[in-house]
Amino acid sequence: MIKHKLNMINKISYIIVLIIMSFINSYSQEVVEKITINPMNRVNIYFNEIPKFTSNLSSDKQKITIKIPVSSFKNNIPELNGKGVVQKVISSKVGNDVIIEIFSGEKRGYNATPMPFSNSIQIELFKWDKLTPAEDAYRTALLALESKVTNEGINNLKKAIKLGDYNASGMLGIIQMQEGKSKEALENLTNAEKNNSNYPDVYGALSKYYKLSGNLDKSKYYLKIFNEKTGLNNVKDVSEDLKLNAQSDEPKSQLQELMNDDIKDSSENKSTNATVNITDTAKPKSLVGLTNKDSSRGLLPDLSQNSFFPILGYILFGVSILIIFLYLAWRKKQMEQLESFNLSNKKLIDPLSLNNIKQTIKIKRTQTPPPTSTNPQRAGSIIDKTYGKLKPNKNNQYTKDNLAISPM
Repeated sequence: MIKHKLNMINKISYIIVLIIMSFINSYSQEVVEKITINPMNRVNIYFNEIPKFTSNLSSDKQKITIKIPVSSFKNNIPELNGKGVVQKVISSKVGNDVIIEIFSGEKRGYNATPMPFSNSIQIELFKWDKLTPAEDAYRTALLALESKVTNEGINNLKKAIKLGDYNASGMLGIIQMQEGKSKEALENLTNAEKNNSNYPDVYGALSKYYKLSGNLDKSKYYLKIFNEKTGLNNVKDVSEDLKLNAQSDEPKSQLQELMNDDIKDSSENKSTNATVNITDTAKPKSLVGLTNKDSSRGLLPDLSQNSFFPILGYILFGVSILIIFLYLAWRKKQMEQLESFNLSNKKLIDPLSLNNIKQTIKIKRTQTPPPTSTNPQRAGSIIDKTYGKLKPNKNNQYTKDNLAISPM
């Protein structure tokens, strides 16, 4: 009976552990929430949290493969078909990993950049042999940032801004918001917005800036634009302790000074091969990871509301491990007590086993019952004692040879 109860407890405990582990796993891994193609040369992959990922370009330069390890899909994502450079996007689950394949109709280069305010990876395709000097500097900057060569990346972004690339201005503003440089960030983000930037995170960063500075009307205005471009209702909290130092909503003179600097001879930008000085050992401070190698989420600490469930998952995981440990210790103790109980019972039962009991009963049934008051037994004489033990002679007499006692 005790053994049966322990088996039932084992089964129930096993089921509970499976449920807990499934719950933890569902919140601890990155989840692909949706994929969009917008505009024609860009793909955005949205997550619950920006994951680590790897990316590579096929040998024919017409397919980009994004691999996100230990991840899953929120819902089934169908094959997407594009009308421009991006022809189709196919997503699949291989083991524990998510594989996303982006197909183009012609040879293209690409950048894969984590975007912190929308929790997305932005993949942009471009023709490396037809870059303008401004875009050449911008793509070089992104390659440097993706390779975690931060100083080189920032310098090339500033160079691209001077050459008139407004997307470079938006990207620099996003990085500065992550680093807490709010005044410089506002200046660059505003410049990108005035030039109709189609980067959703530009408007997400502006919404976050004005919310933290107390201008809720402007915050809602930019949140609406962010929602129209992404479908997201909230902007990710990149830095909870962001300190705003802007004294007004108007950008200051730093960007204007940068734009008014003498532009160097554009011939130095005609090279179509984006090169990066990999000797730069500056530690990364921005959002970027690695393209064609490894990529990770931003390096700034993030304890925002969006990371509540993963943190809760880790806590539950620790609690479940503790519960399992305590259960195993309790189970071991119960088994030891059960074994001790069985051994003690065995010592008591063995001498009076069932066979021994049956044999004892059988023997008792064959024994002559002792004399009672209703069935007295006389002591008897010598004849009684010897009669039946002696054989009579031919005359049916008992002689002296055989005690010589005649029957009476």
